[in-house]
Amino acid sequence: AHFLEHMLFLGSKKYPEENYFDKKLKEKGSSYSNATTWDSYTEYYFNIMNDNLFEMLDVFSRFFIDPLFDENSVNREINAVNSEHMKNINNDMWSIFRLQTLLSKKNSDISKFSTGNLETLNKKGIRNAMINFYNDYYCSDRITISIVSSLDANKVQNELIKIFSPIKYKKSKKITINKPYFN
Repeated sequence: AHFLEHMLFLGSKKYPEENYFDKKLKEKGSSYSNATTWDSYTEYYFNIMNDNLFEMLDVFSRFFIDPLFDENSVNREINAVNSEHMKNINNDMWSIFRLQTLLSKKNSDISKFSTGNLETLNKKGIRNAMINFYNDYYCSDRITISIVSSLDANKVQNELIKIFSPIKYKKSKKITINKPYFN
């Protein structure tokens, strides 16, 4: 999931230039954009002035409509994920999170190593596994969009429907969450 998060920022069929989203955000005066992958969800966020909101939402929506998953970017993004992991090793919050995984039941979803590193990602077929994960879990029935804007709410809603409606409807695989700790 974390590797997929990285790959989604790298272009779409409509906007194939790598890092186009980040480049356009900077051009439009955005001060930040990022994403965070947690145990059961990934959140993507950015800020932009109202004048550029719909243009940037169109670029952003393509993450979920027609991502490229460029084969030439795979190794670099695996290294980027590994770099994040290495940076977090001495972080207190991540140490507590890791302790939680160690204290959970061995086969629970929480016990799994979740951020990724060279050992877990640098494997034959990782791109296809990531695409399969995307197809199984990045589904329209799991997407929630939240916008904070002073624009008219009806206008925002109508534009959101227009921009995000090309996301193909598909029902995601059912997720079963096992009790993560001992009874």
